[in-house]
Amino acid sequence: MSAATLEGSTGTRVGSDTTRRLVVGLALVLLLVSTVALWRTGSGLAKQACVDQVLARYPAVPVSAYTSPNSTALKLSFVGERQKALDSCN
Repeated sequence: MSAATLEGSTGTRVGSDTTRRLVVGLALVLLLVSTVALWRTGSGLAKQACVDQVLARYPAVPVSAYTSPNSTALKLSFVGERQKALDSCN
């Protein structure tokens, strides 16, 4: 016989309260873990959506690639605007 089916002196099953507490505790831990996981997933998706919107609004278009045959550095359009918008995606 297991401890859960043995009866104590008061007529109640020994271990039923402990088992119930264990099950409730595990359920609360699982609920907490799943809530945190869903929150992190949602916040990650929201940040990625913000970044995608910024990159669509301010594309990295080269503006100096063909200005002269001796051009050395590639300048991109919307650099400052894109950086400000990306900083606001936190």
